[in-house]
Amino acid sequence: MNRIVSARVRMAVLLICDLIMILWESRALREIWQESGTRMFRYYTHDSNLLALLVCVFCAAAGLIALARGKTAMPRALKSLRLLAACGLMITFSVTAFVNIPIESGGSLQRYFHEVESNMLRGNLLYLHTLCPLLLFFSFVFLEKGRPLPRTHALLILPPTVLYGAITLYKNISHAYGGPYPFFHVYEQPVYMTALWMLLILLGAWLISLGLLELNRLLSRNKYSISG
Repeated sequence: MNRIVSARVRMAVLLICDLIMILWESRALREIWQESGTRMFRYYTHDSNLLALLVCVFCAAAGLIALARGKTAMPRALKSLRLLAACGLMITFSVTAFVNIPIESGGSLQRYFHEVESNMLRGNLLYLHTLCPLLLFFSFVFLEKGRPLPRTHALLILPPTVLYGAITLYKNISHAYGGPYPFFHVYEQPVYMTALWMLLILLGAWLISLGLLELNRLLSRNKYSISG
């Protein structure tokens, strides 16, 4: 009986997380759309957060149905989608924190802290770069139960990342626009550096996805996780 109650509590917490995500994402993305229109889709940040918003809408609807029916696990397909969305947001978080900010700070510690504040702690970027990635990370790793996803699901993040990279590279090569990230400035760096950046990003995406899967597997068995 206690396990059933705790599983329902976990599902309720998961639903609350999804509803918070929907609120944060809707607010931030609406303002970005009003400011930039279709130009917002140039940014992986906005694309990954839009995907996360859609996934959380589906998951919230499924969560309400599951709670109403007394179920204690989400459909397996939605767990896969939550992994995909969480990985996309963690790529956004990681590239911002460990690639873009160090590049933009140029080795200056004062500039580094300024970039952190500007890109991760202020305005809409507080939600898109920091809070939403961390909340979705939490909800997937700690709250998603049921049969573990196979490790091959770590590859799900690669097709959308390759598609984004291919389109953005083409736009930079054709001078349609520059960036929007430093490593896409193909005319300001050697060809091999562009290729190396792309390989590193894809490898990083796969490792992040695999890490999320492994953490979910581990914490689903760990007594310190939120049990279900």
